Amino acid sequence: IKDSTSSSIQPTNTENIPKSTTNIILQAGHQMDIMALSYSPDGKYLATGGLDRKLILWQTKTMLQYPLIGHNGGIISIDFNPYSNRMVSADHYGKIILWDHLNFKKIKSNNQLKGKNIKKIFYSKNAKKVWLLTRQALYLWNIQDNQIKLINNQLLSVKSAAISTDKKYLAIVGGDVTLGNVTKN
Repeated sequence: IKDSTSSSIQPTNTENIPKSTTNIILQAGHQMDIMALSYSPDGKYLATGGLDRKLILWQTKTMLQYPLIGHNGGIISIDFNPYSNRMVSADHYGKIILWDHLNFKKIKSNNQLKGKNIKKIFYSKNAKKVWLLTRQALYLWNIQDNQIKLINNQLLSVKSAAISTDKKYLAIVGGDVTLGNVTKN
């Protein structure tokens, strides 16, 4: 397997992955717990990220694995751009990476939130920005200029979050549930 910046990356052999009789394929690509997963909008890929610092793209029909290299910490969140071949991933050290998931290449990364323990990431409605949620703050990453802006630093002990399918509303769970319209940013 070559580095993810190479255009000739080869999939990992999955012949020895045990198959289930219920059409469920048992995952055998990570050495530690998987903390994040996301399907591509067309359903052709499943991305998994684990505490082993591995980000793996799985072809859903063949279950071939395409490892993407670049994270320094356990991967805790992944999101696919609904309009293009882009995907973002974040690790618990605060590194965010933008990927071209069809060509298995890293496009850019950002370390501005180093040490901030990112919990969740989501593409914005227009997919030109990415929402970044840490334990106590909400940020917005402008992908084009690679800058991160603090939006709200008054959050308490964030545990999880979800964004509506139309990307208009963000719900954050911490001490309470916070719901906000995020289309203005």
